[in-house]
Amino acid sequence: MTNVGESEAVFLVVARKDAAFPDQAGSAADAAAVDGGHGMVLFENEHVRIVEVTLALGVAQAPHHGLHRLVYSLSDYSVRYTSEGADAIDASFAAGEAHWHDADEHVVAKTGSTEARFVLFQFKP
Repeated sequence: MTNVGESEAVFLVVARKDAAFPDQAGSAADAAAVDGGHGMVLFENEHVRIVEVTLALGVAQAPHHGLHRLVYSLSDYSVRYTSEGADAIDASFAAGEAHWHDADEHVVAKTGSTEARFVLFQFKP
């Protein structure tokens, strides 16, 4: 690949291995159905959905079911993550960091002093 532009090309490659994911069934609604105001679907097909999410200060998403997913941070931010049957976890992420979540029912609440911007790579079964 040759960069023919005048600025440095920076991109992210995400690849799924052939191994199947465990069951992803959940009883809560998908985030797009219950909390569509915070995310924008960038791409979707039968294998993956890619969503850019922005959470303003003090915002909490409605409870929803998340597929197995990779989260890539676009900004520095802090959130409180509450997964069904587990204690809430306070976490901070820096722009450029990535982290993994198994499929679960959860709530994400924005904490800290900056808005949260991240991209979800949601892997379909």
